[in-house]
Amino acid sequence: MTQAAGFDVTVGPAPGYLAVPTGTGPWPGVVVIHESWGLNTDIRASTRRLGFAGYLALAPDLYEGRSFVRCFRGVFRQLHAGSGARDLMGAGPPRRLAAALTTLDVPHDVKVYPTAGHSFMSPKPSWLTPLARLARLDFKPEAAEDSWHRIFAFFGEHLHG
Repeated sequence: MTQAAGFDVTVGPAPGYLAVPTGTGPWPGVVVIHESWGLNTDIRASTRRLGFAGYLALAPDLYEGRSFVRCFRGVFRQLHAGSGARDLMGAGPPRRLAAALTTLDVPHDVKVYPTAGHSFMSPKPSWLTPLARLARLDFKPEAAEDSWHRIFAFFGEHLHG
C-alpha cells in the first residue's frame, strides 16, 4: 500500500510519500532521499518498489512542494549506493565516500558504473531523451537493475534482523 504521508519533525509536519509492505510488521525501514527534481513520479516508483520488497519506505518531500530551483540554494548531501563514472561531478565523490566509510568502519556498498552518468536509475520521458543524453542524465537499465539488486542485497544483509 502506498500513500501520501505527513510526518512530524521538530519544525512541524512535513509532506512525504509512504510505502507500507503487505502483511504484519514490524518491517525494516528505509528513507528515500530524492534528487534535485524533488518528490516526483520516479521517486514515488522507487519508494513503491522498496515497499513491494518488504521495506517500510518513506520519501520525505525535502522541498515541501516547492520547485527545486527555489530550494536548490540550500545545501544537502547525497549518499550513493551506485554512481555513474560519466556523472559531470566525476567518479571522485563516490570513491571518497567509500574511502571515508571504510576508514570509519561503516558497512557500505559503493559502485561506480563506467557507462552511466548522474540519475542513471531514473527513466526519462522519450521527449527528454536527447537532452538527457547530452547532459549525461540518460537512463541505463542494466546498471539500474544491477544497482537495485545490490541495494536489496545490502539491505537484506544489514536491515533484516
